Amino acid sequence: MGQVNYTEEDFQKAAVTFKNDLVAIPVLSLSDTTKFMTVVTGVRYEELTGTKSTNAKFRPSGASKKKKADQVDLNLILRKLKTHKGELTAEFDPNTAIQLLIGHKASQASGDELKEVPSAKEVLGLIAKDAAEDRVYVIWFGERDPDSDDPFALFDGFDTITLQGIEDGEISEEKGNLLVIDETITTENVMQITERIVDNMSQKLRKQNCFLYCPQWFADMYNRAYKKESAGISYNEQYEQTYIEGTNRKLTLAPCEGKDGSEFFHIAPKSVMRVGCDQESDLENVKVKEYDPRMLTFLMDLFLGVQFQTVDPSMLLVVRHSTRVAKKEADEDPSVEKPEEGNGGEDPEEVQ
Repeated sequence: MGQVNYTEEDFQKAAVTFKNDLVAIPVLSLSDTTKFMTVVTGVRYEELTGTKSTNAKFRPSGASKKKKADQVDLNLILRKLKTHKGELTAEFDPNTAIQLLIGHKASQASGDELKEVPSAKEVLGLIAKDAAEDRVYVIWFGERDPDSDDPFALFDGFDTITLQGIEDGEISEEKGNLLVIDETITTENVMQITERIVDNMSQKLRKQNCFLYCPQWFADMYNRAYKKESAGISYNEQYEQTYIEGTNRKLTLAPCEGKDGSEFFHIAPKSVMRVGCDQESDLENVKVKEYDPRMLTFLMDLFLGVQFQTVDPSMLLVVRHSTRVAKKEADEDPSVEKPEEGNGGEDPEEVQ
């Protein structure tokens, strides 16, 4: 195949024509994690999210004659879901990028498929996808710093928000939304520790369909331990346990790539873990400019941020644990198999 050449105008046209598709790529690249969460679109800078309740109560019949009727208050417990604008500035040689894509396609295609030439849109999409690879970690470990050029400074991740909540006292053992596990988690004790986690979930939390957001090593350990403990049980037909034993299939393991190295597990319904993005307005832009000969610069603006809908113990339990030795054990054991991921339940009532 001969040299394929695209001009600056070709890439500019692709940026304009496929703007919505291109700004969606960084968000879609997070889907292995966000499939366990609630993605909220149309969030630019800040949006209030939270839960609602009232103080209305049923009383014995006739009691209303003796007591004045309740004055009902609608209690809104609100939190700020903040998204921040991130900028992508990527310089690339368009024809080198095209040739690399052609080589990739040629290695996977045969016959007439080799006649297909990669488009300018595919080149821009590849750049956008590669630039978003670290976002699976930023979701957890991000720490907002507008003066930094570090990708992890774009927004506060769930672990950072959790640490802030512990420091502020809104997440604590006294309030019932924090469990501290001092011992190292191993294959020998993972079942007992998991039982302790379940026992520390509030009754309201246990009644809901929840996920246990954890690193892959914890899911591997749990599955290996489950296999060992249930080896002689006739009804055990599969090793890959997606659900935590003893939870009536209400608690599902959710191993997340970006959770590796985290000191926290989070247990919550899907609706509590909010991922905010825009994906709707003209404030998210895609442009291609030529600043240097033979080189083009791909520019993209994107909004992204995360927040808990609530930290109430009826909707969230944070487990603080030791990770170093446990992770090492899982990484070095070649017998560790990978669990299949499960599906979430219905979202509880919420305010957006």
